[in-house]
Amino acid sequence: MKRRNLILLALALMLTGMLACAGALADEVMYVRTNNGGHLNVRALPMVDGDIVGRLSYGDKVIVYGHYDDYVEIKAVNNNMWGYVAKRYLSSRKPAPIPSGGGSSGDGDASAAISSMNYQFRSMQPVGAYTVYVRPSRPGGFVNLRWAPSMEAEVQQRCYANYELEVMAVGNSWYQVRDVRTGSVGFIMKSFVQ
Repeated sequence: MKRRNLILLALALMLTGMLACAGALADEVMYVRTNNGGHLNVRALPMVDGDIVGRLSYGDKVIVYGHYDDYVEIKAVNNNMWGYVAKRYLSSRKPAPIPSGGGSSGDGDASAAISSMNYQFRSMQPVGAYTVYVRPSRPGGFVNLRWAPSMEAEVQQRCYANYELEVMAVGNSWYQVRDVRTGSVGFIMKSFVQ
C-alpha cells in the first residue's frame, strides 16, 4: 500500500511539473514599440532580408509563438497576420502613445521627429552609473552613439561589439551614456546594449 501511494505521489509531482513547464511555454502577448512611433515590418522569414508580408502599427498587440535569434514569430491580434519581426521592437507592456507634435505649421515629419525626441528626453531618469556593452544586431556591425535620443539626431561615433559604455540615465527606449575611453556623452538605443 505504501509503495502504491508513493508511486501515485511521484506521478502527481511529475504531472504538476509538466503543467508548470507547459505554462512557462505559453504564448506571449506583446506590443509593437518602435522608437519613432512608425510601422514595424512583418517578414516572411526571421531575417532582415526576408520578404515583407505586412506592417504593424505602433501599439499593435501580437502573440509571440517562437524565438529565432533577433527575431520572433508572431500573429497580429487585429488582423491574424503571421510572420516574423525583430524582437527589439516589441514590449511586454502596452506603450504609451507618442505625443503628437502639436505644432501649427512646418514639415510634419520634422515636427514628429522633434516631438518624439522631446518625449524621449522627458522620459530620462538619472541612475547610479553602471557599465553596459554594445551589441549590434549583425556580426561585425556597429551601433551609433547619437547626440540626442532620436534616430534623426547626428551621430557622434560608431560603437562596435563589446564596446564599453557607462549608463548615466535611462529612458523609455534610450540610454544616456558616457564613453569610458573618451569621456564623451551621448545616447544609444537600449536594444543594442547588454
